[in-house]
Amino acid sequence: MLERGGRRYLYLAHEQPPANFSVLDVTDPRAPRLLTQTRLSHGAVRSNSLAVGDDLLLVTYQVQTPGTQDGDDAPLPVRHERFDTRFRAHNINLDAQRRHRAYVGYLDAGAIILDAADVAAPQAVPQLD
Repeated sequence: MLERGGRRYLYLAHEQPPANFSVLDVTDPRAPRLLTQTRLSHGAVRSNSLAVGDDLLLVTYQVQTPGTQDGDDAPLPVRHERFDTRFRAHNINLDAQRRHRAYVGYLDAGAIILDAADVAAPQAVPQLD
């Protein structure tokens, strides 16, 4: 949950397609309002975890099979050389004290800590296995 300008916003990751994540205004918990809901690119992916802090939203994705969209002949996206260990990211958390520090937990490969101060070029801190 994020509080800004006297409003409370709840960010939800969805475990099943087609929904990716939703943002709700829960300032009045008796009357939550859906502000936005994004969709996943295809049915073999899910976004089961997210973290939000200030101006940064991080979402983890898990895919059953690699690809971009159903029936798409586009080449697979280039894997990130340092951070993509070909395992399944499961949980992601942001550090409240270091607002651009992200902790990414994997189902089957330990964890990695990222400094995302420069969102276009995140840097690994240490990796744990």
